[in-house]
Amino acid sequence: MRKLQKKLLVCLLLVCMVLPLGACGSAVEAAKQALEKKKQEEGQTTEEEVTEDEDVDEEAGDSEELSVSLDHPVLGEDDIADYDGFEYLYCENLRTQSEKNEETGKMESYSMDVFIPQDDYVYVSMNRVTGDKLGVSFRIELNPIIRYAAEDYLVSENLQYYVENEFDPFYSDGTKDVVIGEPEEIDRNTARQTVEYLLYNKYEASLTPVFSTYYLKEFEDGRTAMARFDVSADEVTGKTPELLEELEAFYQFEIDWDKDAAQKKLEDYEASGGDSTFATDFVMFTLPDGWDKDYDVSSYDNFVYAPEGDAVNAQCFIMLQKEYMGYGEMEGVDLSDEESLKGLSEMVKEQYGASGDVKASYYGDTCLGEAILVEMTAQVEEGITGVYNLYLIFDDSYMYEIMAAAGDGAEENPFVIVEDILQNGQVPD
Repeated sequence: MRKLQKKLLVCLLLVCMVLPLGACGSAVEAAKQALEKKKQEEGQTTEEEVTEDEDVDEEAGDSEELSVSLDHPVLGEDDIADYDGFEYLYCENLRTQSEKNEETGKMESYSMDVFIPQDDYVYVSMNRVTGDKLGVSFRIELNPIIRYAAEDYLVSENLQYYVENEFDPFYSDGTKDVVIGEPEEIDRNTARQTVEYLLYNKYEASLTPVFSTYYLKEFEDGRTAMARFDVSADEVTGKTPELLEELEAFYQFEIDWDKDAAQKKLEDYEASGGDSTFATDFVMFTLPDGWDKDYDVSSYDNFVYAPEGDAVNAQCFIMLQKEYMGYGEMEGVDLSDEESLKGLSEMVKEQYGASGDVKASYYGDTCLGEAILVEMTAQVEEGITGVYNLYLIFDDSYMYEIMAAAGDGAEENPFVIVEDILQNGQVPD
């Protein structure tokens, strides 16, 4: 019993009970900082290490000769840093972390020169470079980690796996009308794939067509290059085609872009009435027409939705977030225990100054797991009372917090929406 009460109190302290109906900004930030502090204390921050066990020497690039003689360098060639024939591109060197060659005992690494758009905000980090210029965002990576035993698959299969993971609907917040093309196998070592979608611009509160092109090339010397170019319709200029032409010349593949097709994609989507499907990283659901994500009060791990995407003016919202509890941490805990639920009600009332009764009850099964429902009312500020239904849902590792809240002036019913999510939401496999 005490175990359940203690854990629920800690979690409740991280829930923003009065998120948009009062001092929404400070409440979100406080919850965010509290969660970050808790994660740091628990030592949950991890760091991935990239490892490769192939060796490369300075002459490795000579083993693969290009079949066509060009008057400009192309991806994979060596000693090209001094080339200055591009108007928009310059050379950067990518290099993997040094690792010990078990045969020679020497520390060795892979290296590759790549030409990228000149821009003040280019970011180079060892084997990866990112940036954007004239409406073209780019990411180039040397020897990327794609999947376990990638060598067992065709290059086109690896590229398709990579792209589909990047556009997993549970992790593609803000994208709509995503169309992933079939991978194109240029040759046995090279593949290309396109993705066309609409991206929500929270600063403009509008959708922007984006055409993405992925390119994966495996070289005989053990190097692999992954390139991604995104062309954004709202940022392209009259010079963008010239930049694309130079990029295509160096990387030797066509970058997907059609201004008219992009505009038609947006118009067709808007004419269809749009898509009412939304997703966090743990549940996908539909919302009524007119509801949208409130980007002003949402954070990377706290998702808030409201009529017109404005929780404050609508005086109602739904909120979703999750917290890692530890594998098996709640195993054997009886969520329906009456004494524990009574204690939880008292703690909530004391913590949040509820103006009326607080009732914690066993809710039952949901799409995410077994749940407890906490119902309460609280005075948000003078003259405004908020009604809250908070669902605390548990699986073998996480606690999910889903809340519906409405103030006195709310004209829509968020409680019905949350009930629908609990019963009909889709969860990742």
